[in-house]
Amino acid sequence: MKMHFFSAMLVVLFATVSANAQVNQDFEIVFGQFAGDGDEPVDGWFGALRSDIFGPTGIIPGVEEACGQFDAQAGSPGSYAAMNYRNVNSYTENDTTSTWLVTPEVSIADRTMLSFYTRTVVASQFPDRLVVRLSTNGDSVDVGSAVDEVGDFQTVLFDINPTHTVGGYPEEWTKYEVEINGLGGGTGRIAFHYFNQFMNVNGHYVGIDTVSVIPFLVGDINCDGTIDLLDVQPFVDLLSNGGFSEKADLNGDGAVTLEDVDPFIEALLSL
Repeated sequence: MKMHFFSAMLVVLFATVSANAQVNQDFEIVFGQFAGDGDEPVDGWFGALRSDIFGPTGIIPGVEEACGQFDAQAGSPGSYAAMNYRNVNSYTENDTTSTWLVTPEVSIADRTMLSFYTRTVVASQFPDRLVVRLSTNGDSVDVGSAVDEVGDFQTVLFDINPTHTVGGYPEEWTKYEVEINGLGGGTGRIAFHYFNQFMNVNGHYVGIDTVSVIPFLVGDINCDGTIDLLDVQPFVDLLSNGGFSEKADLNGDGAVTLEDVDPFIEALLSL
């Protein structure tokens, strides 16, 4: 009975608390047939083309299976971002595709979690490469001005199929995730760099979907990147059942008890 009363009180107290999520992008919003250099394919995101010779496409909405490629990891069939060999206009051994899809500015505090899904087409004979990079320079979108430059995006988080091996890029939706640590906090941006050299033999088509950047927040018990009413019931459940979550142990004593109630309320009020 006491726990039910406590839960009800929290609902009344914090009905106006707003969300503070970082990035949770499912590309369900159609962003047009072409996102060129300097365009925003999705609100707050940034596209850059640095290929040797710009091709007829940039960052495009996903091409669904019914139209020749594959469906999204989640949501409607074409709700993912795609990049392909047509990002360059010449296909010789001297040509390179360099296309950038950059997130909005995000927290890079310790224990921030990045996750995303990616894939290519089944049985592709033209292997793809995707490098996921991090800039620690706040809102900067400096990716360099030449095909082989990376600007502020010096930190490599993932390099998927760096040797351009046939079959080396996942051919079904595959989740990648990494915890960001040791960068001293602050903010930055994350970039998905579609980078294929030797375009006579490399580069076909990749999709990116369900991108999430979630900071580690004590009090964010349901792990959605914000402390809000959706955390109340999980917190009450842990108190009632004697369970444990590091995010619910607000006073840091190694247990979730009534001693954590006041710090939890303070965390909600601080937003």
